[in-house]
Amino acid sequence: PVAFVNYGYTASGARATEQLRQVMVQLQMNQVNTQVSISLPEFFAATDMSPWNTQAQKMMEKLVGKL
Repeated sequence: PVAFVNYGYTASGARATEQLRQVMVQLQMNQVNTQVSISLPEFFAATDMSPWNTQAQKMMEKLVGKL
């Protein structure tokens, strides 16, 4: 199975992930539908050790569970 975690600024790497999905289809690899998108401005804005993005953390747990 293939899972995607992407990161970036405005689109959080979503466009690159969509292109990779097309390649994985041609290689006949099974894909996990859930993807984790990390926004770099939010990531770098977190100054303490608390979870910087609870939504991304929940999506990551869901993604690993599907793998």
